[in-house]
Amino acid sequence: MMRLLLSALIACLWSSVATASEFRNAGVAYDGHPPAQWKALTDATWKVPTSSWSNSSPVVFAGMVCGLSEPTTVWCLDGATGRTRWTATNDYQDTLSADERVSFAARREQAAVAEKDVAGLQAQYGAARRALRAAPGDATITAQIADLSSKLASARALVDGFAPFLTPPNREIIGYTTHTPASDSARLYVLTGNGVVSAFDASGKRVWSRWAGPAAKPPRGYMIGSGASLVLVDGMLIVPHAQLMALDAATGRELWRSVPYADFGTPAVAHVGHTTVLLTPSGELVRAVDGYVLSKGLGDLWFAGPQVIGNDVFYVGGHAEHQIETGQPLHAVSWRLAEVGPGDVRATKRWDQVVPTKEPLYTSPVVAGDALISVDRGANVWRVDQASGAVTAMTKVLGAGKLGLVYSSPVVVDGRVWVASESGAIGVFNVAGDAEQLGAWEAVRSTMVFDHGRLFVRTLDHVLCFGGGS
Repeated sequence: MMRLLLSALIACLWSSVATASEFRNAGVAYDGHPPAQWKALTDATWKVPTSSWSNSSPVVFAGMVCGLSEPTTVWCLDGATGRTRWTATNDYQDTLSADERVSFAARREQAAVAEKDVAGLQAQYGAARRALRAAPGDATITAQIADLSSKLASARALVDGFAPFLTPPNREIIGYTTHTPASDSARLYVLTGNGVVSAFDASGKRVWSRWAGPAAKPPRGYMIGSGASLVLVDGMLIVPHAQLMALDAATGRELWRSVPYADFGTPAVAHVGHTTVLLTPSGELVRAVDGYVLSKGLGDLWFAGPQVIGNDVFYVGGHAEHQIETGQPLHAVSWRLAEVGPGDVRATKRWDQVVPTKEPLYTSPVVAGDALISVDRGANVWRVDQASGAVTAMTKVLGAGKLGLVYSSPVVVDGRVWVASESGAIGVFNVAGDAEQLGAWEAVRSTMVFDHGRLFVRTLDHVLCFGGGS
């Protein structure tokens, strides 16, 4: 059971970039340099606590570092000082008008009363059933049971009908904030596990909010939760939540809905000729302008997302723990995308190679020169050649288990690969084998973010900044 619980978190940690995060999609290569001093917590320029924990990664937006805390808190901190600039909520009632909120509050009260009624009615129903067993055929008791059954069904219907609009108690290690926000130059976009999508401006003003619906039940690989993150493309906000859907980023207006979406990984984006496409973890190739599915069967990732480099797409991993336990190998697969007509893109398989690891792969790879670098849960590092798919173990770099369990995708900065682990250790290395291990920190489940000489790290309940720069 514990391994299944860890599998759920797993999906927590994929990638973020300074202006448009694609959490759980693919590792990011940053331009620039890391801060000169950052190797210990005491080197932090600032360290501030968050209101609660989260698995999501922070993003840099309008000179701030922004993120989420359980269950639905949105926050933005001043990038230079760590001072809180603003906070907001991301609940269903935030999608409603003033009049609708009044009605919603009344319905919520009715549901709360009905929930209490259910408990009382269940006790009465049980007592009546026991009484009937003691007096079989008693007409009065039989009528009482029928009446209680009807009332119980009505109360349950009221409670169940209202449930999708509430944020219930914490969802174990997944929570409601495993999704990393996205941003452009003007707005911060947020999705939380209750299905609420919102846009905020730099001052924290809510531009729009809408409800995308309840999460998929169950998602692939676990029984509850969601974690795929928003993607910005061509003026659209792609929402991977129960269904793959697109909203107008400016207004929140729904543009289209496409395939069911039950994955923890984030879709990737490819621009092929004049056509923009989305690639889902479950292997669909989707036209971005209208959600039309061009093809299926490209991959099958439960927890991570594919990586795109030019016209090539890479699926590294698979069913993760499930495949390892059943003896099925994990694969690295590459496809080449080509535009064959207006709005029509086709995929041709380039290669398919086994990744010979005995550990699940929950991270997405990062581009490092002519290779993809992937890290499995046990901190074994794998080099995948982009051209041939040849997979080479790089245990000489870090060695199994030296970092602890790894759930966050690696990133590249200043030509070196950086990996964070749940134990709080951080490894920095290059593909030649030069490496150093740094720690101990607090538990890190999110991906590190570099921006203008600064390093931002989100631990479970703190945000840290290293370096200054401008």
